Amino acid sequence: DRLIFIRFLEDKQIEPENILNKIVKAKNSWEKFREESKRLNIKYNGIVFKQHLIDKQDFKDVDIEVFKEIVSDLESSNTPYDFNYIPIHILGNIYERFLGKTIIIENKQAKIEMKPEIRKAGGVFYTPQYIVNYIVENTIGKLIKGKKPKEIAEMKFADIACGSGSFLIGIYDYLLRYHTDYYNKPENKNEAKKSGCIKVTNNNNWTLSIKQKQNILLNNIFGVDIDLQATEVTQVSLFLKLLEDETMATANEMQVLYSETILPNMNDNIKCGNSLIGMDVFDGTLEFGKEEMRKLNPFDFELAFPKIFNRKEKGFDAIIGNPPYVSIKDVGKLN
Repeated sequence: DRLIFIRFLEDKQIEPENILNKIVKAKNSWEKFREESKRLNIKYNGIVFKQHLIDKQDFKDVDIEVFKEIVSDLESSNTPYDFNYIPIHILGNIYERFLGKTIIIENKQAKIEMKPEIRKAGGVFYTPQYIVNYIVENTIGKLIKGKKPKEIAEMKFADIACGSGSFLIGIYDYLLRYHTDYYNKPENKNEAKKSGCIKVTNNNNWTLSIKQKQNILLNNIFGVDIDLQATEVTQVSLFLKLLEDETMATANEMQVLYSETILPNMNDNIKCGNSLIGMDVFDGTLEFGKEEMRKLNPFDFELAFPKIFNRKEKGFDAIIGNPPYVSIKDVGKLN
């Protein structure tokens, strides 16, 4: 995640295009990687560079030559990929496939297997982008139509089986475009300036600042998934979307103006749990052991999102997600 995120920052020219190159050429590539991770964590925060067991000095379980080879393959001068042109939902598609697998260690050998729950379900199903766009436009689009940014800031949208975050990225993208269009209407130009929008020098239009993008993300976007990895990938995907149109200048300006990290803390927005099983599962006569509890991972929406369920209009304004897919030959049987 960190290496891909760094490449994204490099290709978007938000960070200098030599971070991975420095890691490869360093005397100790692993130490240089940890050093850069620490620096980027101070600047960006978010879940990507947060303290992890690999950041500890006593962590020795790494083959530096293998690590250097991986970084070298990903480094911009050695790869044909330009992350500046790879849409965020494509990265989400890749992550979605990755999330369905796990590494099993047997007899000191590693092998990749499908997770049991994925194997049982018959695979991972990634929602095509045109379906995401259609659902978002016909739910979120209709709910916010004609509303002002202050009104939209009070609205809460969720995907309660978010996976890698494809629907949440779709919502976020729609909200960003709606706000940008709103502020660029002639009658709203003064409001754009007061709200913190940034004037684009070459065409005299207004664009959203990083601070505004942060607020939209924190105010409006919420997700739940039973897979902890999925919740982390969702945050990474949303962060990539937030930074999509930024530059080194705007990122540095954000830090200077607000003395804040560039990526917001999403721990109150993206939660891990089984959204289909509530805490009332314990009200019956069944008893659960620790392992069963871990697999069930029951979820209490009111405890997880107290501000949303304590407000006057309790709950989310809209919940969207992956529709049920059926084979065309089975459609007649559903009547």
